[in-house]
Amino acid sequence: MDFLIIYEKNRKVIGEVEFLKAVSNIKGITNIHQEKDERSVVSVDFQYENSFTVIRLSEDLDSFSIWKKSDASLYFAWAINQYLSPNFNLYVTDSDYNFDLNINKIMSLEDFRKIILEDHL
Repeated sequence: MDFLIIYEKNRKVIGEVEFLKAVSNIKGITNIHQEKDERSVVSVDFQYENSFTVIRLSEDLDSFSIWKKSDASLYFAWAINQYLSPNFNLYVTDSDYNFDLNINKIMSLEDFRKIILEDHL
């Protein structure tokens, strides 16, 4: 399965409360599931235009996965970084570790899309 991983470079704990506070500010969140499972402590469903994804905050609270590479995935990663970047140093990679990017250094959503969706297909 192809997915993105957003993680805190210094392994700083993001935490469930901080994550939920950030996602509550992102337009397009359709469901929040706070039931713990074998991989995550919380998951959210996200819709961006005609694209859909699911985001899961990991059990160790220092990363989250975003299901499949899509416009919704990129927009969510970009948006949550805007809320978490003052306190967290977020990086993104994919399930095959094709890249390792500091989200703060990406200048625009279009650049982000080009790097991830076009350069690493």
